Amino acid sequence: MPLAWPEIRQDVKKNCNLLGLILAQNHEEDLYVIVEPKTGLGHLDINNKEEINQAREYIKKGLIIQGYDISALLDALFELNRESISLEIESDMQQGYVIDRDSHFMKYFDKNGGEWKKLYQENPKAYGITTVSIPAYDEKSNIILVYVGTQAESLTGAGWIIAYRIEDKKLTELGRVMLWIS
Repeated sequence: MPLAWPEIRQDVKKNCNLLGLILAQNHEEDLYVIVEPKTGLGHLDINNKEEINQAREYIKKGLIIQGYDISALLDALFELNRESISLEIESDMQQGYVIDRDSHFMKYFDKNGGEWKKLYQENPKAYGITTVSIPAYDEKSNIILVYVGTQAESLTGAGWIIAYRIEDKKLTELGRVMLWIS
């Protein structure tokens, strides 16, 4: 399915290069998030057309950017994330994120791994496990749409679709819509 606007960048690798900036935006000072090594849209089932259509309408109603229709960018976000890919960006503790490529942090959730309590005990500066999508990027308006979801405890977490404008390698948040909370 072709994307609706030619100015929406379809280059997955270039779009994923934006993730370092996005992840740096979403961390608390002196803490870091553990990032799943594969992209995703959280709890959304990309293959369930009804669920995606409902999510599309919900997001369009909740994420209003003055003078900008996010419809094509949202369609691009869903299309780009039809398949999960492995993140190619490197961890950057200074910017507040670690990509868990070797499943070092996921071991806490194996049988007898100690779960959240042991994770935080052994990694006191860690703050949750984050999943990100491949961002959709509109080159004409410099608007980025991305999913970011973080689980910080069994019953503490949330997932968002966030819109940013990028200028000079700096992001300005334009709005967000919560997709889930626990």
